[in-house]
Amino acid sequence: MTAEQKQGAAGGVWPVRLRRISTVLLILFGVYYLWTLLAGTGLIALGGYEMGIENTGDVFWIFLGLLVTRLALGHREVAGFLRRSGHRRVIIALNILLGLALVNYLVVALFQGPTLLLFGVELGVQKISTAFWILAVLALGRLAVGYRQLGQLLRSPRFWLMVLILLVAAVARIHEIDFGLPLNDHPDESVIIAKPVRMMKEGLHPHYFVYPSVYFYSVMVTLETAYNWPVSVDWFLPPNVGRDAAKIRLYMLGRLTTALYGIFTVLLLYPVGRRLYGRARTGLLAALFLALNVQHIHNSMYITTDVPVAFYTLLCFYFAVKAFDHGRFSHWDLLAGLAAGFTASTKYNGASILVAPALVVFFFFVNELRVPAEERRVLPALWRLSWRWVLLWVVFFLGFAIGTPYAVIDWNGFSTDFIWNLDHYSEGHAGAMGSDNWWFYISYLARYGMGFGQFGLALLGIGALLWGRRQKDVLYLVFLGLYFYEISAFTVRFTRNLLPVVPLLSIYAAVGLELIIGWVGGKGDVKAGRRRLAVAAGALVLLATLYYPVQDRVWEEIKAGRPYSGVLIAEWIPANIPDGSKVGIELYTPVNETEWGERSYTFQRFLHRKPPEWYAEKGITYLIFNSYAYQRFYDFPKEYGKQIAEYDRLFNHPQMVPVVTINEKDDHRGPIYKVYRLDLVK
Repeated sequence: MTAEQKQGAAGGVWPVRLRRISTVLLILFGVYYLWTLLAGTGLIALGGYEMGIENTGDVFWIFLGLLVTRLALGHREVAGFLRRSGHRRVIIALNILLGLALVNYLVVALFQGPTLLLFGVELGVQKISTAFWILAVLALGRLAVGYRQLGQLLRSPRFWLMVLILLVAAVARIHEIDFGLPLNDHPDESVIIAKPVRMMKEGLHPHYFVYPSVYFYSVMVTLETAYNWPVSVDWFLPPNVGRDAAKIRLYMLGRLTTALYGIFTVLLLYPVGRRLYGRARTGLLAALFLALNVQHIHNSMYITTDVPVAFYTLLCFYFAVKAFDHGRFSHWDLLAGLAAGFTASTKYNGASILVAPALVVFFFFVNELRVPAEERRVLPALWRLSWRWVLLWVVFFLGFAIGTPYAVIDWNGFSTDFIWNLDHYSEGHAGAMGSDNWWFYISYLARYGMGFGQFGLALLGIGALLWGRRQKDVLYLVFLGLYFYEISAFTVRFTRNLLPVVPLLSIYAAVGLELIIGWVGGKGDVKAGRRRLAVAAGALVLLATLYYPVQDRVWEEIKAGRPYSGVLIAEWIPANIPDGSKVGIELYTPVNETEWGERSYTFQRFLHRKPPEWYAEKGITYLIFNSYAYQRFYDFPKEYGKQIAEYDRLFNHPQMVPVVTINEKDDHRGPIYKVYRLDLVK
């Protein structure tokens, strides 16, 4: 039997081939590196073009990466030399090198050059493309070390199911991500995207703390990577963008950052669900539910912090569950505290997730006391609990400071914006206020956020959680209760504040579905017919719960194929409103005077605030209403009767003549626009 046949019997011939390929590449790059040392440059003239890598240091790092890869691929021989622990040592070394390469890549992306100094010597590479390839080579080396696990993974049906779910999540979040551009109807997008753009020009200080800074830096890394990439990223722009290409590119890259956070949340949900209940099926079902979740998809298409904070919340929960399974104090609970700091550093209300690692530490204390009375040591256990809680707070603030470093450096600016944020949530936001906010959030989740089917399954799963009374489940229940209390206690209510709990609710929706399958299938030895009935029942319930999100997604894709309503109103105005007219507009109405002609615009945040006579005195002849502004009041008549009456006074005034309604059937993306002519003006 040949060596390749022996290797094939052990698990395939591709590791042998990879060794050969890496050996050839290593020899070629070794020769090339020696030549660059002698010549002083790596550039080679070929056919009138300069090819190669100019900087000798860059060549060295690639050569080092190939060398490590070759050693990794031959880890069996290395392990023989290092004895039984050799494989693990190689993995640790590769992990360290991979981490350093990632840091180097981020440094190059942010600062466009090597800024790490050691004894006056610059470390790192200068070109982002080289940094990327070093990172890629090391990642391949790390995969090569774990090729056995990789081979098992590739043969697993669960792996391909998860790949399919991720593809669905990616398509749902990235397809038509340019909707509405160059117009944008979300007020937060223009505010947020301006911060990383400014930071790229003036430094890393955002000079803005209404939102903390993790998301700003995330968008900044995306922008720097895209703009410094050797290959143009304009291929993903929609056709015929014209002079708006720069703005569309900027907004699409910002939205792509959010979409990637959403996709990674779907990916992370699988190990969290599997670890919570020890079943891969739970993780797969939860990931599928979140991949098609209407609210999560919708918010993944905007430059906002809500989807990223959901990702970091889930990451903290993952580390907390790992710490719980570990059974004693370890680095996992500290990592959970650090992740909680990053969560709060993405959006302030994410700080409540710190309760999860704090409870893990508390359960360690409780379990220490579950011993016979003569062996119980209360004071030492209480001391360990106290200092671990203190340590958790330390790493929490460390995580927050890493994500928002200028909160420490510019304390006055941070405290001013933070207090303004608290006042804003306490005092009110027009169209987003209420007194029974807990019911508002629950009803929204049931009707729109998850749909009645998934929400019902989640309640069933939580009921089983309460019945089982597992300590691990208490982590989620306490966080859920604390977070709902936090967001319901404020006067202001935004539905997007629900996103941190949506991934975890998806897990319990999966648990609820599994309970139904278990009840129908029965316990113990059951007939094949009963098992088939259980599978059929589970499939029917799954299809029923997915009907709402799939139907919504299909309808959104149909609307995406039609012109955005903001574009339609922008085209209608110059064709139908005479030049020189005065126009009254409200929030979310796009204005571009260079395209709309010689007109003057009077902006009111909400047009209902002034009577028709006031607009007539100002000489305003047209009023443009849009549903993103007025519908927020009509949706809650109990809270906003006064505002609704004022809008009705405008809509029904005898001198207010309806001219046109754009997107009247709501069959285009974007708001409904109503244009009225005011005949009071003389």
